[in-house]
Amino acid sequence: MPSNQLKKQIFSDIHFSDTVKHLEKNDIVYTKGLAYSLRSFFIAYLFEKFNKKVIFLADTVESAEKTRDDLFSILKNRDNCEVFLPAENYPYCSSDIDDERKGNRLIALEQILSNKSKIIISTYRNLFDKIPTEKDYIDNKFEFKVGKDIDLKELVSKLDEKKFEKVSTVEKIGDYSVKGNIVDIYPYASESPVRIELFDTEIESLRYFDPVDQKKIKEIKKISIFLSDSGRDLTVGRNLLEIIDQDSIIFIEECDELNVKFEEYYEQQIIEGFNRSAKVELSYKEKYFTPKDILELFDNKKLIVNGFTDKNKDIKIDIIDQVSYRYDFKSFLTSLDNNSMRGYSSYILCDNPGQTERFEEILDEELPGVKNCHINTIGIHEGFILSSSKIAVYTDHQIFGRIKRTRNYRRFKKAIPLRELKRLQYGDVIVHLDHGVGQFLGLENIRVAGSVRDVVKLLYRDGDILFVKLDMIQMIQKYSARDGVMPTLSKLGGKQFKKLKEKTKNSVKSIARELIKLYAKRKEAKGYAFPPDPIWQTELEASFEFEDTPDQASAVVDFKRDMESRMPMDRLVCGDVGFGKTEVAIRAAFKAAISGKQVAILAPTTILVHQHYENIKNRVERYPLEVDVLSRFKSPAEQRKTLVKLKEGKVDIVIGTHRLLSKDVEFKDLGLLVVDEEQRFGVKRKEKIKEMRINVDVMTLTATPIPRTLHMSLLGV
Repeated sequence: MPSNQLKKQIFSDIHFSDTVKHLEKNDIVYTKGLAYSLRSFFIAYLFEKFNKKVIFLADTVESAEKTRDDLFSILKNRDNCEVFLPAENYPYCSSDIDDERKGNRLIALEQILSNKSKIIISTYRNLFDKIPTEKDYIDNKFEFKVGKDIDLKELVSKLDEKKFEKVSTVEKIGDYSVKGNIVDIYPYASESPVRIELFDTEIESLRYFDPVDQKKIKEIKKISIFLSDSGRDLTVGRNLLEIIDQDSIIFIEECDELNVKFEEYYEQQIIEGFNRSAKVELSYKEKYFTPKDILELFDNKKLIVNGFTDKNKDIKIDIIDQVSYRYDFKSFLTSLDNNSMRGYSSYILCDNPGQTERFEEILDEELPGVKNCHINTIGIHEGFILSSSKIAVYTDHQIFGRIKRTRNYRRFKKAIPLRELKRLQYGDVIVHLDHGVGQFLGLENIRVAGSVRDVVKLLYRDGDILFVKLDMIQMIQKYSARDGVMPTLSKLGGKQFKKLKEKTKNSVKSIARELIKLYAKRKEAKGYAFPPDPIWQTELEASFEFEDTPDQASAVVDFKRDMESRMPMDRLVCGDVGFGKTEVAIRAAFKAAISGKQVAILAPTTILVHQHYENIKNRVERYPLEVDVLSRFKSPAEQRKTLVKLKEGKVDIVIGTHRLLSKDVEFKDLGLLVVDEEQRFGVKRKEKIKEMRINVDVMTLTATPIPRTLHMSLLGV
């Protein structure tokens, strides 16, 4: 939530009150300078000042979503704001919009029609679309109530008419199934699918259920659902401007002249996009409103039009966009100091509390006692300098040269049940945790105790068949082996698979004994206790372009505690691809390198080595650190040069393949070893890694669900 001080200072800007005065006297006000995230503060100001509906028409979907994100941070109540996006993904898109967009449009439409939303964010594009008439809106909406009678045949006919797909198991929006007296429907604009249980024609129970495990979420007494987001006749429909209140305030961005803007948009986007479309069922004149239609609907409405030029502008705001200080953080600190001397108020707006704390630490150390500088946790997209109010608003991501991505606010479950199962094909070899190796024979319906169930059919030796209930699907996984190798199927009830599991357990115990010896040596060895974080560490972590996840933050705290102790660190960082393991490793490597120790990062493939090299080099380029690579992509002469620099301590961070484990590689003062995907190295190389681990801090990264070390920790070894 923004500080009241910032909001009050922006809202008191003379241009805001002048715009309101012009609007009270005229139906249309032309402005220049309501740009960047100042635009979002202005929309919030209009809403609070007039207490009327405010319609913001953005030039693009991206701009609409950015404004939504800003307003969610600025407004006290998010429910006041609704986004109503176009019925097509983009001007030249020939495909239908996805189910999530359809659902969001229906929810937005209901919010608008019921007057629940006071701020509506949309686009020019949406003004050309035809919204379902009130009759179609009612026709698309079904209401169910416990105790009420329904005609099942009529309901099924309606679902088929609305292009719902009849399936055995409802998994995604647009699915329905009928099993005896139970009807499952996954409608649009519903967070979860609905299960209707009938007693003859009477609704006996209603409940939401989870599409992943098909289990009940909660019982309900009544529900309204949507079966479509469009009308029967696409040539008939309403305009967005027809369904909003007559006294609404409409704010239009990036437009100098309304008639020119809409004519150009119609010609370049609507008509050209329509002509390129693969689906040509109607003429564009039948499917869309024309610019003339839209301009007529603007009559007698209050308009604020923000453009680019100075021509005929009623209000001109002197605004400057925020620059990036990615390569010169000292210049940013100088700007804050200059702002203070000029009597400006500086606001540093951070995306998350972690960034806020980091900036507080940086300013306490670098600019102690600086005046009129405030740090708040407010996630807006674009900073600005507003000279008329002597305000400088900075965002943390722009300070470090990053782009803030729009938030993805999901209302509907996207998890598809049985996704692992869908990857299996008929005849694939699988492993059941209790029964061993079998063969996948697909899904079947079987009758059990009078009801029909979906089960997985598995074939075992001697033609034995095993049926597995869908809620036990986690017991099955695809068999992994060398290409072309066909394993022997297990015998149901046999002892062979049980013996194999026992043999594996004994092997684990053997590995555990080796590791216990290694860790005994490590415990006796004295490692290096790294000093606490200097200011550079805080700066590096603040420059991370994403918000730390709770697990990332926890991993960072843990490795720092380990590195600052005398006992050599041995930490495993496990997470799926894209979940931020590399960032944790970069912070550890940076901590070691700026403390004067060398860092070796070991990766199993040359491509991965160079990915790590580019990532690390980009992150630490502002600091006096030497980063190098040792792999087969380098010539022998280049490799020899790197080896000499390593031995002399002139390379701080080196990234390499198994080449780093060669006998000719010598470090002057190795302090940290980072091993990426250790399980992909061979036995001999793992032995070499073991030797390096004795008195050096070690961090292992893996995306494998059960790597060796984690597996042993789960077993309690």
